[in-house]
Amino acid sequence: MNELRILIIEGTEGTGPFRGADILIDGNRLIDILKRIESPYAKSEGSPEVAGEYLSLSVATTLLPSRHFLGEPRRIFVHDEKVAILICTCGCEGCWDFVCHMEFSESVVTWSRFEQVHRNWDYSELGTFTFDRKNYEAQFSQHSAELASD
Repeated sequence: MNELRILIIEGTEGTGPFRGADILIDGNRLIDILKRIESPYAKSEGSPEVAGEYLSLSVATTLLPSRHFLGEPRRIFVHDEKVAILICTCGCEGCWDFVCHMEFSESVVTWSRFEQVHRNWDYSELGTFTFDRKNYEAQFSQHSAELASD
C-alpha cells in the first residue's frame, strides 16, 4: 500500500480557501516526482521549464466538504473519465492539468493511468498507487475543522 498525505501550503499559493493542498505520496511531493519524470520530455521539446509546472488544487477543492478526491469531482476537473489532481501554475482549470483514473472499492482507493492532458508523455514509471481507503479519506478531513475557523 502507498501512503497519501495532504499538506496545507502556507504562503505564496493563496490564502484561506485558496491555499494549496499539496499531495505527498510515500513521503514525496507529487509535483517533485513529476518534474523528474517530465524533465527529459520537456527538454526534448525545447521547453525544459514546463516540467513539473503544476499547482496543487485549493483546499476548497481538496478537503471536505468537497468530494473531489472522493469520487465526486467537479465536472470542470474531469478529462475523459480521469480526474485532475494538479492544475497549471496560471491557476486555470484545464490549461495544464495532470490527471489520473481513480477507482474506489470498500477498502482501497487506486490511482492509475496518469496523464498530462496536453502531452503524450509516458508516466508508466508511476505505476499504480493503492491507498487504504480509511487512511485515504482521513487525509481529506484532517484539516477541515481548522480551515472552517479561518
